[in-house]
Amino acid sequence: MKILYVYNFTYPDYQSDTVYHGLVDSGFEVYESHYPQYMIFGYDFKKENVYKDLSRSIYGGMLGTAFTLYGKLNYTPRVESSSVINDKIRSKFYDYIIYGCVYTHEGMLRRQCLDYFDEVIKYYPKDKIHFIDGSDNSWNFAHSSGISPYGTVWKSELENIGAANPICFGIPESQLIQENPIKEKVFADIIPGRKETYVYSDEESYYKDYAISHYGITWKKGQWNCMRHLEILANKCIPYFPDIVDCPPFVMVDFPKEIFREINKYARRGEIHPEYNSINEYLFTYLKNNLTTKQIVKKIINY
Repeated sequence: MKILYVYNFTYPDYQSDTVYHGLVDSGFEVYESHYPQYMIFGYDFKKENVYKDLSRSIYGGMLGTAFTLYGKLNYTPRVESSSVINDKIRSKFYDYIIYGCVYTHEGMLRRQCLDYFDEVIKYYPKDKIHFIDGSDNSWNFAHSSGISPYGTVWKSELENIGAANPICFGIPESQLIQENPIKEKVFADIIPGRKETYVYSDEESYYKDYAISHYGITWKKGQWNCMRHLEILANKCIPYFPDIVDCPPFVMVDFPKEIFREINKYARRGEIHPEYNSINEYLFTYLKNNLTTKQIVKKIINY
């Protein structure tokens, strides 16, 4: 299956990059409108200074590190010129067109990328065009820009189910722990938002802290979807999610929120749930079956 992925890749976006990783990892024949620099194996965020135009760096499991999703794809992208892409759109060479980022925020580096849109809607029906909106804002950018009638909109921070389809971040299969870790403490060290607890500078030690802990603390920050939730689950640790009761019904729809609510009863007291081991195994299997980048892509393209 041939996919044209339209995104400028000037700045990371978890939702867009989840879908892109999932497409490539699933073995689709993906063609890019721009080079996906930070997705390719070996990319060094600190060296390349991907955040140079921003006052702060906000991506990655830790502040400014970009663990988990980035620099993982060991393959050669099929980046094509504008003229070639236009010709292929007209000949309907691609099976699907996916726009990776349809939003932008004032005052931030421009993310929105709607290249080739006028040509695409001439030659492709609505069911072959998909728009991804991973904005922290619940505002429906696809609707406001007038593109929503021309394709299927997928939005991570969704308030009204009629306005778009809900979607979540995903984690690469390669990041799932392979062994059963021995638990050494109740809570992992990291407390979201408290920079003094961000003590891990490499992915291995960051993951290990979750693996040896019964609970990993997590909550809403920029938006409800967060890679940290997945990183905790991927290391056979259970999220302690104290504000999960406030999560809107159409957000994080692929997460087992009821289980998180049950776990909260014990975690808030620093107690281990009496069925901890069985719940942990269930959640890990659930993650593999629902929340990898491949599984998120299956929701967009049924194959």
